[in-house]
Amino acid sequence: MLALVLPILIMIGVNIAEAEDLADEDSLAMGLTALIMILTFFFIFRMTTVVELSSKGLRYKSMPISRSLTTLPKNKIISVSMESHKWWRGYGYRNSFSGTRIFAMKPGKVLRVETEGGKTLIFGINRPSKVMRFIDEEWPNIEVHVE
Repeated sequence: MLALVLPILIMIGVNIAEAEDLADEDSLAMGLTALIMILTFFFIFRMTTVVELSSKGLRYKSMPISRSLTTLPKNKIISVSMESHKWWRGYGYRNSFSGTRIFAMKPGKVLRVETEGGKTLIFGINRPSKVMRFIDEEWPNIEVHVE
């Protein structure tokens, strides 16, 4: 059992000489704790957002939290804007009481979408020029702002 848990004990800083004195249930508890930590980090680093734009509207999903695409029809979108994401707004998945949802994983450009219901969706975008070109061509009736 110690052979299986030894690499994990070394990672969390347990002295190898003391590791031999650990009871099996102690090493099992430490191994399970380390496994939970590793799985948590794996879950966090797998979090991505998928955004699809089409002539019908916008579809998005947050993986691994949401498995299905959420559709926002084009007629529900009031305006879109491309802007820089400020670091003090934070990164990751964020919700505010005002109805703003942020899906931004790194610094860079974000697409801000204002909807009819007063909600705002902010998505991190990898290719902002391609997204804006698509919006100009396919969504001519939607108000567009570029920062």
